[in-house]
Amino acid sequence: MTLLRMENGTREELWPGDEHLGLPVLLPGGEEGRLLRFEHQDDPVRWTYSLGFRGMRE
Repeated sequence: MTLLRMENGTREELWPGDEHLGLPVLLPGGEEGRLLRFEHQDDPVRWTYSLGFRGMRE
């Protein structure tokens, strides 16, 4: 994943850790969710993550 730091205008490629849970995740098309869980093995071959979304009809 890529962590964007708007205040610094920087980006950082990383494996998310516990400190990143709850941060917004941007998807193609502009939809935004929250990172609920991210797990990976020591080798970056398999990973599992969960995102949370909320919506509202207009």
